[in-house]
Amino acid sequence: MKRTLKKLGGIFIALCMVLSLLPMTALADEAPPAVMIGTIGYATLTAALDAALDGDVIELKKDITESVGYAVSTGKTVTIDGGGYTLTGQDSTTESVALTLTGTGTVILKDLTLQGGTSTGANGVSIGLKTGGILDIRSYGIVSAKGGTADNSYGLDNSSAGTVDVTDASASGNFMGVGAANNGLGTVNVCDAQGNALQGIGAANTGAGTINVTKAEGSLCGVNNQSTGTVNVTTATGVFSAYIM
Repeated sequence: MKRTLKKLGGIFIALCMVLSLLPMTALADEAPPAVMIGTIGYATLTAALDAALDGDVIELKKDITESVGYAVSTGKTVTIDGGGYTLTGQDSTTESVALTLTGTGTVILKDLTLQGGTSTGANGVSIGLKTGGILDIRSYGIVSAKGGTADNSYGLDNSSAGTVDVTDASASGNFMGVGAANNGLGTVNVCDAQGNALQGIGAANTGAGTINVTKAEGSLCGVNNQSTGTVNVTTATGVFSAYIM
């Protein structure tokens, strides 16, 4: 009887040890989610944006390499909290963009770096943040838009008729490098815009909108206004501090 009890006790202990290892094994094999909405995890930012409801906060949990496109519907507000992480666009032979936002709603960006990927083709383009539609894009904390390696690189490329806010926008292209470009009817607000390239421009306005920039620095010119729009700048530096057509 004692031997039987000892055997049963040994089996029970061994079974407990095996069971205690199972959750740890499962957790070790399962990669943590890249993005969260509340307690729900998503493998990509695109999947999280597709699932997001009005008022949702999407949180990045690590650096992500993904080219994301999102159209915001009217009356909808979505927050992307980067948590200090970076969204990098996928490399391309034509155009690499980290985040493209269109539509008519509101997107709040917080503590996020948007880094364009590498574009290897002739006349390739790399963009950190590309916008269109009639958007309201607000920024909290540090929000950086950076162009990547390409013949033509843009930190922020705006064609929206709404308002776009970022903390800083920078680009270093092989030929063209523009920190913040406004091609639309809307307003771009940026603290620091830097462009470094053969044609490096801090802030460029080619639309009828407005750029408000505290510091614009370009290897060629700080500010380039080629439109009927307005550029309000505190400090502009470059070979030409400002070029107005």
